[in-house]
Amino acid sequence: MQEDYVTKSEFVDGLASLKAELKTDMASLKAELKTDMASLETRLKTDIYEATEKVETNLLRAFEKWAVPMNARTRSFEVVAAGLTERVTLIEQRLRDLDIRTGGRPI
Repeated sequence: MQEDYVTKSEFVDGLASLKAELKTDMASLKAELKTDMASLETRLKTDIYEATEKVETNLLRAFEKWAVPMNARTRSFEVVAAGLTERVTLIEQRLRDLDIRTGGRPI
């Protein structure tokens, strides 16, 4: 049986070679991880932007569905209010005329 012995200098050289190889592999993995993270960040930003835009659009559509009938109601109330204001004005005028004719005496 033959045993292979390694000298101290061969061992140190082997460790240095292994260390250099590990450094190279780690640098490569680090660069790959940075690239992957940047790609993921870009995709997430895009997805979040699109989702936010979709939510905004849905909210605006829902608000419009509510606002259109409310606008119509408001306009109809304004017409009614204008009519009531005119009627009150006419009643006030009639009361003034009555007051003038009766000289301020109760009827």
